[in-house]
Amino acid sequence: MYKTAHFTRMPDVAQLGRWLVSWVQPSGAIHGFHNHPIWGTNPWRVLDFSCGHTTFATPFMMGLIHLLGHRRDQRGEELLRRLIDYQVNEIQENGEYDHIGFQVGDSVKVGLIHNAIPNVVLAYAALYGRDFLAPGQYEAIGERLKKSLAVLDRQYPNEQPGSGTCNQEYARSWSRMLFALAYEDHPSFERSHRELHQFIKDFHRRGWPDKECSGVLRSCSDPLETFEPAEYYGLMISPLILGWQMYGDQIFLDEALALSRHIARSAWQDKAGQTRLHRH
Repeated sequence: MYKTAHFTRMPDVAQLGRWLVSWVQPSGAIHGFHNHPIWGTNPWRVLDFSCGHTTFATPFMMGLIHLLGHRRDQRGEELLRRLIDYQVNEIQENGEYDHIGFQVGDSVKVGLIHNAIPNVVLAYAALYGRDFLAPGQYEAIGERLKKSLAVLDRQYPNEQPGSGTCNQEYARSWSRMLFALAYEDHPSFERSHRELHQFIKDFHRRGWPDKECSGVLRSCSDPLETFEPAEYYGLMISPLILGWQMYGDQIFLDEALALSRHIARSAWQDKAGQTRLHRH
């Protein structure tokens, strides 16, 4: 039996918002402390003591867009525009986003996932937050996404079936799907459709922990067939659901639900009675 969470009081959303905004710099960069729950690293353990802005801090913009959709606010819109300006313009010479090291700070300067996540966020902003953007920002996002997607295809090619890391390949396709919707890009629309079917074939494994569930391999080249850590499953579930909505293929929804059941049914309780999700 799975227990429903019970709150003694509702979370203070305004307090949470003030705390999140306190991390945002005048430039639009987000400075914070990221302690990685899977790999165990954090900025205090690396040389530059920093935490990257671009990778897993950018989804703050998605939450902000969602809130603005419920209640327009001039301060929130200005904040969103500042965040987008920073993200669109902070680029390395190799075409990848700058300051992308997430939990190991600027010690890491390259990586597919480090670029795919901000692409997801920018495409989401163009698709769902266009009413909140400054003049010219929609066009600037589109140009940045075109360039970034081309850079990633060149530097992290995935022509071979089963190539790459599962969650990162899904995130790249997710960003391309959102780009296709926001900018009516037909080649991106068709390519992502093919890729989702290929990812299911290559990475998904039924029967974990039961026949109604699917786990996903982190890499097809791993002889131990290690599953992705639980925290990454949202990067597969979200594009599969979007794919079902875009293309109508029932298998996309079926597999999204199978992945969700895999997470729920692989959970366990520790000695303190706290529910834990599997690490691998």
